[in-house]
Amino acid sequence: MTRIPCLFLLLAACGDATPGGPPGKPKRDDYALPVRVVAPVRGPVEDTVETQATLESERLATVYAEADGRVTERLRDLGDRVGEDTDGGTGLVLARLDDRDLALALKDAEAKLLEKEGRVDELELEQTRAARELEQAKVALEEAAAAHERTKVGLADGTISLEENEKAAFASKLAASKVETAEATLDKARLGRELARAAVEQAVVARDRAKLALERATVVAPFPGIVTWCGVREGEMVKAGAALYTVEDPQSLLVYADLPVRQAVRTAAGDTVRAGSAALGLATTGTVVLVSPVVSKESGTVRVKIAVDPAPGFKPGLFVAVRIVTETRPDALTVPARAVLHDDVEGAYLFTVDDGNAPLRRLATRCRGAATRETAEGRVADAGGLGGLRCAHPLVLELAYAALAPAVRRAMHQRAAVALRALH
Repeated sequence: MTRIPCLFLLLAACGDATPGGPPGKPKRDDYALPVRVVAPVRGPVEDTVETQATLESERLATVYAEADGRVTERLRDLGDRVGEDTDGGTGLVLARLDDRDLALALKDAEAKLLEKEGRVDELELEQTRAARELEQAKVALEEAAAAHERTKVGLADGTISLEENEKAAFASKLAASKVETAEATLDKARLGRELARAAVEQAVVARDRAKLALERATVVAPFPGIVTWCGVREGEMVKAGAALYTVEDPQSLLVYADLPVRQAVRTAAGDTVRAGSAALGLATTGTVVLVSPVVSKESGTVRVKIAVDPAPGFKPGLFVAVRIVTETRPDALTVPARAVLHDDVEGAYLFTVDDGNAPLRRLATRCRGAATRETAEGRVADAGGLGGLRCAHPLVLELAYAALAPAVRRAMHQRAAVALRALH
């Protein structure tokens, strides 16, 4: 077992000097209180920023009804998990509304779509037939035109009569008229096909809308998680836009910490974070995700977003202590944390002692860590957790000090302050 040296500091407990005696002579009820001293050691020390915050789910959603109807099935209730196919493959399904009318509307839309698609097929056949007739009419026109040219030559050399020439000319004109008719028929078939295709597209839109309306009758969670609120009962009527469920993902935990500017400037994205609840015995780690680039006008703080690693016992809404590690020094000179006192003006400090003497010199510390404090070379006194003492007070520990009456303590502090000023 390591022995801890113990010094005795003689402190006046109360009262004035003995009447008639030399001025300043202490009374007989002075107290000699033990003060433990420890030596600094080399070891790791962390510079941290500490705060408290409430755990939140990064993925949190309120699920609303997207259709009017009566609730026929409520598949999830408060505390149920969603996204796990444990109930016959329902997965993310939370509830179902009466969808019979919507199912019939979908069937009607699908039937109309089939009808429109059939009309397109008919018009495509008509277009093909009209195109074939046009090609035939063009061939007939070429033949009639060639025959007319031959009759013209025969009429000129007297081998063809005028009547035969006129017949050939009429046949050529008739063939040209048939070409024009075939072209008009083909154009009409093409137009009809395009209109039919547009009707099919409209029918597809109507079918998709009917299908979407039917799907909206099934209430589905947007992501896997836990139901944290349920506001629906089986058999009741709901309107589109009514809030039915709240779903949270317990695996996507985060906290938002509002830090003073002097602490926020020491914090950066990627810093390691330790979070937990000492009362519940919970602990986990995390990472700083984002440090806001602006300072809040209302509070004068900087918001820091921290992603918290999921761990057993950590749930949304849990109030946790957060410690952000901003710097780590593996070989710093350290003393026990309880040896460090704090002053609102001058910051953290501790007392050093010379061997065999009472505390004489106050030494300011340079870094505040989680369990240790960095200091300079020299022996230090253990503060014993009395962080409320101020710079004029000596290091007084438990033992006899705890048993003293408040009035005695106050008087002792006053005398000790005078003694310290005389020593300095």
